[in-house]
Amino acid sequence: MTRRSFGDADLNAYLDGEMPVEEQADFEAWLAENPAERQRLAAYRADLRRLHEALDPVLDEAVPESIMAALNGARRRRLVWWQAAAAIVIFTAGGGAGWSVAQLAGPSPAIGQSTAERALTAHRVYVSEVLHPVEVGADQKTHLVGWLSKRLGHRLSAPDLAESGFNLVGGRLLPGADGAAAQIMYEDRQGERVTLYVAVNPKNAKTAFKLAKRGQTETFYWLDGPLGYALAGDIGEERLLILARIVYGGLMGGEES
Repeated sequence: MTRRSFGDADLNAYLDGEMPVEEQADFEAWLAENPAERQRLAAYRADLRRLHEALDPVLDEAVPESIMAALNGARRRRLVWWQAAAAIVIFTAGGGAGWSVAQLAGPSPAIGQSTAERALTAHRVYVSEVLHPVEVGADQKTHLVGWLSKRLGHRLSAPDLAESGFNLVGGRLLPGADGAAAQIMYEDRQGERVTLYVAVNPKNAKTAFKLAKRGQTETFYWLDGPLGYALAGDIGEERLLILARIVYGGLMGGEES
């Protein structure tokens, strides 16, 4: 009997306990015949365990006062923060320039993965620019936000990250999968940069935070209403998650641009 081949989606489903029971025997037999895939699964499991150890304590943290202020004291949104953190999609490093996702929550819409991939590409292209990192600088913030909002057809904002050490550099217009997209860039005193990618979410899909990675560049991304968002950087998962929460809080709180 010819046994079917399995791929990344099957590895992730098996790891997350989501593989149908009737497929598990064939999958485990396939693993027994493919030692490289067994090693890859073991690496995924180890990464998942380490990330749980690093991120699960976040569920017990108190909400910072600055975030509560940004949310205008809306305590009912606190649960949203921790639900988002708890449903993070953990990236499993595959090596090379490629990226893949191992999931803790339900299936991720294709638009979300497309948003993450485009955000990672745009970040890598523009984050190292010295003379022209943005099209419109922070000194024209009102014009920048208005211009990008008009091109995307939805009101945008540029959340304030100054309390976390990142100041607005500016932004630019980019092509997206379903029309225009925007990139807003921030920089700290050490010259580290993070970028917020915003694209149209045509089906109004909604997801919790998810994490994707390409090389050393990571992005937390989520879909919410008419737009999808992805915050990308090379500053480590913990710092990036803190900034992503602040961005989310600023957007949820209707921060003025």
